[in-house]
Amino acid sequence: MVEFVLLAPVLVLMVTSVADLAWFFQDQIALAAITRSAARYASVNPTAWSTASSPNANTIEGVIMAESNGSGPFSVTNQDMPGSPPAQSSWIVIKYFDSSTSPPTQCGHYAVTGPPVGFANDNSGTYPTQASCVKPGNIVEVDVGFEYHVQAPSNAIPIQQALIGHDSEFIQ
Repeated sequence: MVEFVLLAPVLVLMVTSVADLAWFFQDQIALAAITRSAARYASVNPTAWSTASSPNANTIEGVIMAESNGSGPFSVTNQDMPGSPPAQSSWIVIKYFDSSTSPPTQCGHYAVTGPPVGFANDNSGTYPTQASCVKPGNIVEVDVGFEYHVQAPSNAIPIQQALIGHDSEFIQ
């Protein structure tokens, strides 16, 4: 009986840690599928952006948010990824690359918060307009991420949160 009292907390910590690790990987796999789906949608609809906090389902952000809210304990909100370390708990970043250069050159990105809000050219000398960057044959990259919080009820685990991010690229 004394042995059980001594080992029970360790066993509970081990079981909850294994369960937590399973949730972490489940969320990581779901995020990869969501990002891939959004990049596929963005390759067909490269200018279907939205700055709304609740975007329509026929936008790139709407595809991400609709799928993330039903895929697990995480949800992704429509906001840009800030500098390092991120101050926000989730992000959506859409970038465009010119595939005619080697290596592909980032020619623009979409920003929710700006400046400017909407499409921004990253190299205005070479790509003066949105049409010169967002065109068939170029690459669109969608990067989605969120902050994962450890579910196990223990202060013995040194890491209580982690950033999970995934990006997918498709040719427009």
